[in-house]
Amino acid sequence: MKAVNLRSFVHSQHPITLDLFGYEPDASGQCFWGGWWPEGMPREQGRLLRFQPFEIVSQVHPWGRHWTVKDPEALLLQLYGPGWRIPDADFDATLETPALVAFNAYTRAWCALRLLEAWVQGHGQRVKRRLSTLATFDPNDTVVQAFAPK
Repeated sequence: MKAVNLRSFVHSQHPITLDLFGYEPDASGQCFWGGWWPEGMPREQGRLLRFQPFEIVSQVHPWGRHWTVKDPEALLLQLYGPGWRIPDADFDATLETPALVAFNAYTRAWCALRLLEAWVQGHGQRVKRRLSTLATFDPNDTVVQAFAPK
């Protein structure tokens, strides 16, 4: 899939992948937009994230000058929620991020894929969590509601 606003770089000799996302300030200056969406689709039809404005600052380290987020903890809170410091192997950052503002056909498909992956891999707790996520996103889906944990 060719996605706008997302690039992944895989190291040829080490099992390392670097995912890069861009953030775009809103014209009003009230927020930043992020996420990813397929080429040719409006961002509102993809995985759209909304963040409070944040500041980046230039820093110099022994390896060189680079940009960093001034208050990274505030951004991490928006990305991962209040429990971001607690390891949670079942957390799905693609779908459970508090910054997600667009539940649509694209994010529904991602959620269904994550549900299927959890099912095939035999992760019962993750299946329940993905069903719960889907149920939260779409309270009118009677099929999901029938199977979602109560």
